[in-house]
Amino acid sequence: MDSSLSEKLKSLAQKYEVASFCDSDPSQFLRRYSAQEEAEAASFFTAMLSFGSRSIFIPKLRAAFDLADKNGGFYSYIKNRHFTADFPSSGENSKKKFYRFYSYADIALFFEEMAEVFDKCGSLGSAVHSRLQNQFSSQDHSSEGGVSVSQCEEESGAVAFNDAKDPSAAGGESFSENTAFDALHACHAIQELFPKSKIVSKGKTSPHKRIFMFLRWMSRASSPVDLGLWPWLSPSTLVIPLDTHVIAQSQKLGLIPEKSPCSIKTALLLTDKLKEVWPEDPVKGDFALFGLGVNEDEK
Repeated sequence: MDSSLSEKLKSLAQKYEVASFCDSDPSQFLRRYSAQEEAEAASFFTAMLSFGSRSIFIPKLRAAFDLADKNGGFYSYIKNRHFTADFPSSGENSKKKFYRFYSYADIALFFEEMAEVFDKCGSLGSAVHSRLQNQFSSQDHSSEGGVSVSQCEEESGAVAFNDAKDPSAAGGESFSENTAFDALHACHAIQELFPKSKIVSKGKTSPHKRIFMFLRWMSRASSPVDLGLWPWLSPSTLVIPLDTHVIAQSQKLGLIPEKSPCSIKTALLLTDKLKEVWPEDPVKGDFALFGLGVNEDEK
């Protein structure tokens, strides 16, 4: 990458990674709750519904959080199954669409799987971390097969995820409490925790944009936008959340080939290019590319 493009990306990232970025972005909900387990859960729900028109899904998210707050907050709303009164899993109302192609029943199933995570592991962060520990400790990092949420605190076989590298690449050759895990394995751990939910992407070629956006929020510290609640997830391994804005700007800037598909391979290719600018924090480029795309749309 030539120096002029590198400097342009740095300048754009500095311009857009500011607190005001959250004003019209779904990240406005990240600090709605102060307790970590609640912030994790609310951020994950926010990420899973963050697609399409922000003018539509942001009010939907706000309405759901308002319902939760009437029942003691989002964590209590999920863990104590208060959501069943508002999001029925059966009956005529369950078939109604909550947002786009997701029905009230789809939201109910997602919340139920999250509640099961809370029941068995206490929090989403604890569940993901436990799975990564189990993957790291496994003798066979390439074994196939799913793992149920009931195995949260038990040894489990790891599951290969596309081109994911061994977690030890980020944290050294032996496991310790300070091991830094990688985002590709974290993505797959999340998919395992929500095996039935349509809301959590699982396609082999999908860029998993919403999961990687959530992982950006959880991993990056010292940011006016991201929360940095998971110090055990290495920012250097994050994958850029790929959407239409990011793809369009990346193609214009020559970071990826024209007509690149919206796929995990494109996301990994673009992330590698951004590592040339930010080796330890490649998704800082997300602010540059997404911010530039949204700014152009608003002109």
